[in-house]
Amino acid sequence: EERDRLMALPLVGADRALRGVLYYLALRNSTLRRITLGDISGPSVLADGRPTLGLMWTRGKGNKQGVKPIHPTLWPILEAFVTERPAEDRKPGAFLFAQPDGHPWSEKMLQARTRSWGAACDPPVEKCTPHRFRHTSATDLLAVSNDITKVQKHLDHSSLATTQIYAQVIDQALADAVASLPSWDDATSRPD
Repeated sequence: EERDRLMALPLVGADRALRGVLYYLALRNSTLRRITLGDISGPSVLADGRPTLGLMWTRGKGNKQGVKPIHPTLWPILEAFVTERPAEDRKPGAFLFAQPDGHPWSEKMLQARTRSWGAACDPPVEKCTPHRFRHTSATDLLAVSNDITKVQKHLDHSSLATTQIYAQVIDQALADAVASLPSWDDATSRPD
C-alpha cells in the first residue's frame, strides 16, 4: 500500500527519474551517485528482430562494475529527463543526478528528496529512504519471478547474507524478470 502511494505521486523531472532509478534498478546510494550519462544505453532491436532492454553500467562497492537492465517504463523517463538538460550538461561524463556545479548529488540530497515524497503521501509514508526502494524492488521482483537467484543478482548479493560483485555478463533471464516488474508512471496508480 505504501509503495502504491509513493509510485502514484505525480513527480516530474529529476524526482520522477530518481524514483524510477531507485525502484527499477535497486541501486545503493553510493552506486547511484556515480552514474554518468555515458553509463546508460537505450533499448535496441537484435538482428533477428527481438527487442532488448536498455542497460546501465554501474560501479558499486570497491569500484566493481556491473550491468543492470533498464525496465521499459524507466527508459522513457530517463530519456526525457536527460533531454530536458541543456546540451552542455549532456556529455557522457556528466552525472545523471548532478548539482549545478557538475558534482553528483550528495547522499543528503537523495535522502531529502525521498523523505519529501513520503511526506507528500496521504497518509504520509514514514521512513521513506532511498534504500527502502531497494528493498521494495527486491520484494516485488521475488513476487513476480519466484526466483531468489534473480533477486540476488538484481541486488548484487553473492548470497542472501552477503554482498558480491555483480556479474559482468547480464543474463537474459534477469532482464526478462526485471521487465516483468509492474509498470509505474505518474498517470496511473496501479500497475499495467
